[in-house]
Amino acid sequence: MSYLSDSARFFGRLKSRDKRALIMGAIVVAAFALLILFKSLWNKHISMHGEILARKTDLEWIGKQVPIIKSLQTSCNQSSHSASSDRELLTTLIRRNQLKLGQLELVDDGIALTLSSGNTNNILRLAEQLACEGFIITQLDIERVLKPAEGLEYRADLSITREFGA
Repeated sequence: MSYLSDSARFFGRLKSRDKRALIMGAIVVAAFALLILFKSLWNKHISMHGEILARKTDLEWIGKQVPIIKSLQTSCNQSSHSASSDRELLTTLIRRNQLKLGQLELVDDGIALTLSSGNTNNILRLAEQLACEGFIITQLDIERVLKPAEGLEYRADLSITREFGA
């Protein structure tokens, strides 16, 4: 006798109330088995959906950064390095930025400058223009000094060298 025939005989001898309880129990067990199976599949779906949303958010953020990155590109004009000496170029840039030149010394490893201005932005603009002209700023110290009679409130000490190949 096989297991199936033994089960069918056992099931046939049960009262209808017991048959209903056994069928309901089998349905509940099958439902829980399906629930566990679908729950694990649902959890995988939810985690993958979360990953997709995170990737989309990252992609949108990166897309929003493109204009910012483009604006960070150098604002240097393609200046042609003229035949003028470094000293002439520096004095021209200093005058253009409305700075007062205190001292300009040519030292063996570069140039040392002392400038003064009523506005630190002029000093920083000069630093940007120096970089555009191929100079490397090795030191920049800006300090506040009060000279109300002259209208000069800030002094800057710069050390610069010429970029190789410039």
